Amino acid sequence: MNPISIPPIAMATLVFYVGFYHFLIYRRKKENRENLTFALTCLNVGLYAFCCAGLYNVSSPEAGVEWQRLQVSLLAILGISLLWFIKDYTGHTNKKIVIGFTVYYIFAAITDLLIRSNLTWSSVPSIKEVRLPFGYNIIYNEMAPGTLVSLQGIVGLLYFIYIITVSIRFYKDGNKRKGIPLLIAISILCAGLINDTLISNRIYNFIYLLEYSYIGMILVFTFFLTTKVINAGEIKAALIKSEESYRLIAENVSDVIWTMDMNFKLTYVSPSIYQLRGYTVKETMEQSLDEMILPESIEKILDIYAEKLKLIESGDSEGWEPYTFEIQQYCKDGTIIWSSNNARILMGPDKQPLSLLGVTRDITDRVLAETAVKESEKKYRQIYDNIVDVYYEVTLDGTIIEVSPSIEKLSQYKREELIGKSLYDLYTNPSERDGLIEVLSNNGNAVDYEISLSDKNGRQHICSLNVEFIKDNQGQPEKIVGVCRDISDRKNAEEEKIKMQRISDEHEKMALVGQVAGKMAHDFNNILGIVMGNAELALIDCRDEKTKKTLELIYNQTIRGKNLTKNLVAFAKDQEPKQEFFSIDEKIDLVINLLQKDLTDVNVIRKYGQKMPELLADPGMIEHALVNIIQNSIHATGLSPQPEITIQTYHQDSQIVIEIQDNGCGIPKQFIGEIFKPSFTLKGGKDKIGLYTPGIKGTGYGMSNVKKYIEQHKGRIAIDSKLQKGTTITIHLPVTKKELTEEEKIIIEEKRESIIFKKYILIVEDESAISDVQCSILTREPFSHKVDVADNAQIAMDLLNRNEYDLISLDYVLPGSINGMDIYHHIRKTNRTVPVLFISGNIEFLESIKDLQQKDPFIDHLSKPCKNIDYVNSVNKMFGRLSTKTFTSFPNAGMQHN
Repeated sequence: MNPISIPPIAMATLVFYVGFYHFLIYRRKKENRENLTFALTCLNVGLYAFCCAGLYNVSSPEAGVEWQRLQVSLLAILGISLLWFIKDYTGHTNKKIVIGFTVYYIFAAITDLLIRSNLTWSSVPSIKEVRLPFGYNIIYNEMAPGTLVSLQGIVGLLYFIYIITVSIRFYKDGNKRKGIPLLIAISILCAGLINDTLISNRIYNFIYLLEYSYIGMILVFTFFLTTKVINAGEIKAALIKSEESYRLIAENVSDVIWTMDMNFKLTYVSPSIYQLRGYTVKETMEQSLDEMILPESIEKILDIYAEKLKLIESGDSEGWEPYTFEIQQYCKDGTIIWSSNNARILMGPDKQPLSLLGVTRDITDRVLAETAVKESEKKYRQIYDNIVDVYYEVTLDGTIIEVSPSIEKLSQYKREELIGKSLYDLYTNPSERDGLIEVLSNNGNAVDYEISLSDKNGRQHICSLNVEFIKDNQGQPEKIVGVCRDISDRKNAEEEKIKMQRISDEHEKMALVGQVAGKMAHDFNNILGIVMGNAELALIDCRDEKTKKTLELIYNQTIRGKNLTKNLVAFAKDQEPKQEFFSIDEKIDLVINLLQKDLTDVNVIRKYGQKMPELLADPGMIEHALVNIIQNSIHATGLSPQPEITIQTYHQDSQIVIEIQDNGCGIPKQFIGEIFKPSFTLKGGKDKIGLYTPGIKGTGYGMSNVKKYIEQHKGRIAIDSKLQKGTTITIHLPVTKKELTEEEKIIIEEKRESIIFKKYILIVEDESAISDVQCSILTREPFSHKVDVADNAQIAMDLLNRNEYDLISLDYVLPGSINGMDIYHHIRKTNRTVPVLFISGNIEFLESIKDLQQKDPFIDHLSKPCKNIDYVNSVNKMFGRLSTKTFTSFPNAGMQHN
């Protein structure tokens, strides 16, 4: 036998024994996995050492190659077992890397055993000379490694770098007790690896140390693990002795005393566990932690345990101190109890954690009571924080002690701002505070006591209080507590209800007036129409100035009568505005022309807006509103030395703005708010302000209708007035984008091209005095229209069957059973586009015409009585709706147009 093989054989025998011993002890104990992988590592080192001894005793190069092949295969297997031992020992390795090295070394072991070619070992041997102690030298043959074996050497280098890194990190993470032997063992192994690498590369010639370094590594770990076992035995003996001294106490107390190992496995539990959880000692000892304790409580225990271990590893004595915590545990009957636990980590002989000791007490009743109190407090706090009413406590002098958060909504002060301040500072009237104190003093409490409080912004709130005295032990008032409720909305609603019963009584009155006016409107308007038409015709031919003044008075009074009826019915009757696009500038110019007689002595300044959009509104309502405003401005300038009215329009923020300004007498400040009220008028009001022309009376419904019309169009109107300086009325109307259909565009173009002169017109009117005036106007120059007149429906039907007319002027109420609407339907059966102008004093009928206009663009309406100029312009408008030609007067030479 080669002497160099004797030491490896001896040490291999020892290591093999150690490995076999550990394997027999720990092969079935999962909690000691590191001891099991250590046993496998020892067995592999023993086999590797025997293989080395065999290599030193070969007689031929071929036999050496086989021994070397087996040696390298065992070395790969040794690498696997060592790697997994270090993983289990440190618990800090990367599993993916461990598996990667494992797969490679399995491949390497199989390759070295099965493949026989230059990929594993070269066929050319190399001569090795090994020096022994005491001057002995041995020379033997060794086969040179091939490509795969060389690759295995490179992987081995990475392998050793990895396990060195893991060892150093394990030590630095605070595991000094286990880290030091690990570093020593790895250092021994690395020293042997470096020595053999230097020899293989002929750096120097000395004895191979790798197999000895493996054995040295095993011995270091063996010593450490054996010492650990001995210490554990000593501690166990001490623990047994200690248990004997306190077991008698533990088994006779109501609290539960228990011990656990460091893996949370019970090693002892006192018999009182049965009273606590209903399980016997035997049943409890067989339970795992998750069978005894709820998951949330387990998480709490693990956090405490980890924190204690961290303190122990850092050398802080706090880690050994007992700690009290509360957890929930399962009982055998299915209930859950709360327990208070006082536990600590017990120290072993090497000052390392050995086991856990604790005492458990049932605190279910206490926890349930505390939970009930907390829930009650939580519910009270929720009510307190979310109550709409204000709860407050004040001292007898009014200093706020407590107040609920709802005070912020009432007072605009935050709760914190009011604590310590006087509640009485919020009282609007000190007398109310004094009255409350008097009621409290007499009765001890006050119920539904109403006061007025002022908030941070000065706004007043009407509040209802329910308060009482809280007395001390001697029965004397100590403080005042109360609940305050804001009843401003309720009070306002009550007042609003009273008012509504009154904007309602008034409405009933006005509705009655409207009904009466509507019934008599037709006959009354026919009478006014006859008077107005004949007065206007007489004015044309009259040469006597005195007679002219008389006729003008008659004419003006008919206008007043017409306006009175129209305004009264319009105010009393709600009517929806029709929607039609038109130019507001053209409408204003039309109104100025209509009022030209009244504007004879007034300088009208007209300012036009740039790029004015068309207005979508009811042209009749807007015209009515403008007429009323301008007429008021005319009357206001009656005493002005240089009467002047400025009318301007402009486009601003998607709104059309109309400003009508006069330099008249102005409106007294106290009457500004009354202007839009029905039946209120300042015209002829000399007894009120003595500034207006006393000869002209107003109905008092004009401006109320103006406001009504503007608001129906979602607009607004404002008045700014100063005495002796004038009044400015501003109207804002919303703009709607106009989108015309192709059919509407064609109709507009056709209307633009239409001729408004020398047409054939049929007038259907049962009042001959009215039809005579209409016929006289239409047949005059410059029109010279051809006109037929029918005073009943039958004549009208005959004329319509014989002739084709360019326009039909049609009254609604006719003698007999056929009315104007029946004639209209007869016309539309044969002619869909001939213009039809309805003229009537029946307000309800005219309202229905507005709805019909949505379907038939070739109809229009005019209210009786009407000025001749209105009639002419309506006829012309029917011939050419987009024509800007309007007529302003009836001089002797005939009508003139602009």
